[in-house]
Amino acid sequence: MTSPADDIRNLLKLINTAAEDAIQQYESAGCDVPSPASTATPKLPPDVLPLKRSLRILEGACQQLIVTLTPPDIAVYTWTFAPGVDMACFRIIINANIPDLLTAYPEGLSVQEIGAKTGLEPTKLLRVLRNLASKHCFREINAGVFVNNPLSLALRSDQPVYSMAKLRANRLHEHAFGRLWETLSNPEYGQSDSVDKCAFSYGIKDEMPGGTLFTWLREHPEFSKLFNQGMGILASVTNVPAVVKVFPWDKLPSGSTFCDVGAGIGTMPLALVKSYDHIHYVLQDTPNVVEHAQKHWAEHSPAALSGGKVSFEPMDFFTDSPLPGEDIYFLRQIIHDWTFENCVKILKNVRPSLKPGSRVLINEYILPPPTFDKTTNGINGANGTNGVNGHSHSQSPQIAPKPLLPSYGAGAARTFLQDIAMLVLLNSQERTLDQIKEIGQAAGLRFIKLWDLLETGLVEFARDDDFTRTAWDA
Repeated sequence: MTSPADDIRNLLKLINTAAEDAIQQYESAGCDVPSPASTATPKLPPDVLPLKRSLRILEGACQQLIVTLTPPDIAVYTWTFAPGVDMACFRIIINANIPDLLTAYPEGLSVQEIGAKTGLEPTKLLRVLRNLASKHCFREINAGVFVNNPLSLALRSDQPVYSMAKLRANRLHEHAFGRLWETLSNPEYGQSDSVDKCAFSYGIKDEMPGGTLFTWLREHPEFSKLFNQGMGILASVTNVPAVVKVFPWDKLPSGSTFCDVGAGIGTMPLALVKSYDHIHYVLQDTPNVVEHAQKHWAEHSPAALSGGKVSFEPMDFFTDSPLPGEDIYFLRQIIHDWTFENCVKILKNVRPSLKPGSRVLINEYILPPPTFDKTTNGINGANGTNGVNGHSHSQSPQIAPKPLLPSYGAGAARTFLQDIAMLVLLNSQERTLDQIKEIGQAAGLRFIKLWDLLETGLVEFARDDDFTRTAWDA
């Protein structure tokens, strides 16, 4: 058994190794190593999975080291203080569009000039900017003179994360996240898994009794626009590029078909068609969404549209089955919106459409194993048909190296944050691999493998009576 001091030294080794690995990922791709002093957005390696693998360890180990050595009362004081203060500061600089303003002043702008251009009182604004600069968002190059840096540049209004950040700072924190205790302690709301009994619904009950996030968005088009724009950030955060790279799409025979169930605008097919035009893509969603998707493809991929590489078919996945006989049925960020019973209903509607050799790919966040117990989440390959094959797919999410928490701790922060967000906004959840397997089994599907994309994954299923091998089976 290691001593506490040994654990700290091992954490330091993990930090050093992970940091060196991350530096190597940037340098080997010909990218500059990022710096908080830079005034430009960093260029990332084309394949970000190895970088994210290093960062997962780095984030987890750094936070665990800090928490271990910091006196608990100091740590708790900071936890209960910083989030509210920082959110208030972010709200100010987002609503005042200060990152946009500073873009025109790469040599820096004084807080007096920023105040004059935004209408904000300079001495108060100075304290806001200094709080954020202490966390490496903006840089104070001279007393009271600020410039953008990589973090503040990400909050410009032309960046994907801006829209979601503005929505969260202005309304979601007020209506939802700040109401979680009141919701859970309320007998009517806390014991319900209905979408209209979540924390967001509780927060808007006086304004819109029985309302949900989506009914509220329909009544607030300015925030609906922010929500739709902000969803674009999920393409990079949830590893859409990794889905394109890791799954062997090139092994699908020419003329294979890919059906995106609940497709939205078809983020995944839009990414795939750039590299794999031997596949025919079908987008299925409700009629109004399909109409929006057609317009989006006409703007962003007109060649695929005119070349017959994509088609659009309306459906409701609660009442309809998708087109029959497709090779791949893809569900991205769908089942995390719904209860177990509704998820089973959706997949039961998919099952009749499967032909021999058809596969269902579920692309979701995968909650990591909470303990080092190797029976958790199918670590030994339980219920699977294939063993681990390199780093790209396996039977379970990878367990962190000791002395990290098995879940990677802060290295998996976005997964746990996303899980709470689903609870607060929709009374739904992210799931472990075992929970997703359970849903598939209840719907008559057989688990094949997990294609591990770190924070997210592709969970591959076949019909439970189908043992046909596919072109990509090892």
